[in-house]
Amino acid sequence: MVRDILISANDRVTQTECGMYQFNGKVIDQDGEEGELIREAENNLAGIINEFAGGQHENTMILTGAGASIIDIETCPDCGQQLYYSGKTVTQLTQEIDVFLKENQHTLTLEDLAKKVKYIKEDAVYNVKEINIEDLLSKAESAKEYIDTDPKFDKTIEKTELRIKELCDLI
Repeated sequence: MVRDILISANDRVTQTECGMYQFNGKVIDQDGEEGELIREAENNLAGIINEFAGGQHENTMILTGAGASIIDIETCPDCGQQLYYSGKTVTQLTQEIDVFLKENQHTLTLEDLAKKVKYIKEDAVYNVKEINIEDLLSKAESAKEYIDTDPKFDKTIEKTELRIKELCDLI
């Protein structure tokens, strides 16, 4: 697992999967003064998080989405090991939903849903890359009370939301 420690708005310390540290992309000597700064930053960060998480906060919720873990497959520059990350971007989710709905005969396709709620024009050439699934679902929810819906419409929304939850489950 790669960890990033933000030192300032412009400075970042990264710990690679093999345990090496980099400061703004440069390998850090962990036994020297830089290494001491990293340990101090980690302790300060841990203290801030523990203080906040250990306190009682009424009506406070900390949420992170699947995108919180998005980083491409990378190769560790120090050991050559490939590092994998599992989050999905909105574009990836949209593409997955497009395929999922095409394979499901009890729902509308993503194209049909987008046209039904006027996310794209009826005569437009469909391009999944122009669809933002988050935006489309918001518009579909808002449009429910203004358009004639059928069971397929409601089933499409329901199945899409369930599928996104499955795709975003990182555990």
